Amino acid sequence: MSVVEGEEALVVNGCTLIKKALYDPGNESWYVDEDGVLKLGLLPTTQFKWGKITTIIPKPVGTVVEEGRSLAFIEAKKFVGHVTANFKVEIVEVNAELSNTPHLPQSDPYGRGWIARLKPLGGNYLERLKPFNEVAEALLGEIKGRGIVCFKEVPDIVMAAIGVECSQALIVLSDAIKQVPSGQVIHLVAEADEGSEREVRSWSRITGNQILEFIMEGRLAHALIRRR
Repeated sequence: MSVVEGEEALVVNGCTLIKKALYDPGNESWYVDEDGVLKLGLLPTTQFKWGKITTIIPKPVGTVVEEGRSLAFIEAKKFVGHVTANFKVEIVEVNAELSNTPHLPQSDPYGRGWIARLKPLGGNYLERLKPFNEVAEALLGEIKGRGIVCFKEVPDIVMAAIGVECSQALIVLSDAIKQVPSGQVIHLVAEADEGSEREVRSWSRITGNQILEFIMEGRLAHALIRRR
């Protein structure tokens, strides 16, 4: 498991957790307090758990959302549902970019991928959220236990070849990728060995398909590949 720790963030298997955020793990979400207005976003681990988000529709500006009600509707490859309010809020701003690029909360969660800015309506909202030091162990345990890997670009397709050596998986991928539209991104998972990255990059040079990222996670190799 790859861990990079700094003053402001912890990065595990490509998944970034910022230390200044407040977390609502049950809703897969984080909040950053900006002078009493809360910026809302999603954990990058939803890439793995939900697949690529295809639709995200926040409630309109001015909407008062009661505790337990929907802040935004989300449809992804493996998930359809809502991010719900953990306390009563008013929506004061929504991210207009999400209508055209709905997966931004997964690929750039703390930058362009924020969902909405919220005004808390009630003084006890901080009690409903958890600081980084209270959730870090559980989040890191989930990433490690489930073998979660986060990429800078969200894959369109996941090809899991667990139990198959990377070289063999690449042979299968060479045929399967012919059915994938040009420009789409594939996440290949296969058994790793010390030559896996070299094999993947050699395959890329031969086929012309682009390697966007390569991550080793335990005994597994994760390659993010753009179809030429």
